[in-house]
Amino acid sequence: LLLAGLINLRAQPEIGKLRTEYLVNPLGLDCERPRLSWIIRSDAPGSMQQAYEIRSALNERDLEKGRKLLWETGWVESDQSTLVPYDGPDLESLQRVYWQVRIRDNHGKKSKWSAPACWEMGLLGPSEWKAAWISPPWKEDPEVSNPSPYMRRAFSLKGKVQKASLVISSHGLYQAEINGEKVDDQLFTPGWTSYHKRLQYQVYDVSSLLRSGENVIGVVLGDGWFRGRLAWKDRRNVYGEKLALVAQLHVSYTDGSEEVIISDENWKASTGPILESDIYNGELYDANRELEGWSLTGFDDQGWEAASVVKLPTDGRLVA
Repeated sequence: LLLAGLINLRAQPEIGKLRTEYLVNPLGLDCERPRLSWIIRSDAPGSMQQAYEIRSALNERDLEKGRKLLWETGWVESDQSTLVPYDGPDLESLQRVYWQVRIRDNHGKKSKWSAPACWEMGLLGPSEWKAAWISPPWKEDPEVSNPSPYMRRAFSLKGKVQKASLVISSHGLYQAEINGEKVDDQLFTPGWTSYHKRLQYQVYDVSSLLRSGENVIGVVLGDGWFRGRLAWKDRRNVYGEKLALVAQLHVSYTDGSEEVIISDENWKASTGPILESDIYNGELYDANRELEGWSLTGFDDQGWEAASVVKLPTDGRLVA
């Protein structure tokens, strides 16, 4: 009786460490039924989850008020707390979903709703790719390491930005900037895969980097594993000879309208201080060739050349 009384006096169980597909608030998922996981905390001996309830919505405010819900499970009698699949309406490309969970334990105590978590979808089919592949227009010697291409696009936004997502990949490595700020802290993107079969793209939330009016997106490309020297083969161009970029910036305005800025012939290309960029041989950087402000508005790109549109597939080979 005393033990039962102590258990009843203990605090509610708590829910934390929400994950979607093992990740914290991931962007750019292309699985149609993402799997959800959470951790239960309790100071009651022998506590276990007996049931769970999940709810989701398209914005955090509706979720926390329990209104306009996209999907709700009701109470599910189960001890499963890992990899519970989303089972709501079909999801759309770049759709963001907020979710939270609560549980009931084997002592009959219910937790409060967890803090919200979220995920965002990637592009869910080849038809969603509006961007063209682009490359620098000049000829290169495929037998040696060539200067890294710098590619930029100036564009104007018509109003206040509510949300913006950059979807991007490359042949070679890329580093992207918007208005002089790197879009993320990632390195060696898009990663190393068997490029002829599987090329990864990334999605970045760049809402805070954009402003109404003039903006600039800039991307530097490097040889990477795509065409750089690979040690065990002791040769270059294992996957191809030409670097290329594909990118599209999806902008949602506060008035409900949308706009997409894509990689196309309106981009410009030049070279800069990176004269050689190789995974094994390293980088040769000439600071005399610095392009100060190259990804900012007001930069003089009159001497830059128009990017070339190249025919490369955006079919099932491009994956999140």
